[in-house]
Amino acid sequence: MADNDQSETGIVTRTRTKTERKLKKPPLYKVLLHNDDFTTMEFVIRVLVEVFNKGEPEAAELTLQVHTRGACLAGEVARHRPAV
Repeated sequence: MADNDQSETGIVTRTRTKTERKLKKPPLYKVLLHNDDFTTMEFVIRVLVEVFNKGEPEAAELTLQVHTRGACLAGEVARHRPAV
């Protein structure tokens, strides 16, 4: 007689079930730019264009928001990105 795990030839076969893991998206962090008396508007525009991939018109608009309101949301990024 054959065992459940072993055939008559002596070869052992087993069945494994594969479980799929779903990866969670990393939490996003809101990066705020605050107004100060030392940073130039040109530098802020350059940071928004180069680091946050904003277009020139949008970067200029956000820079004016920082200047008039005191702060603006530069973007939402994963944790590793704000260290740039």
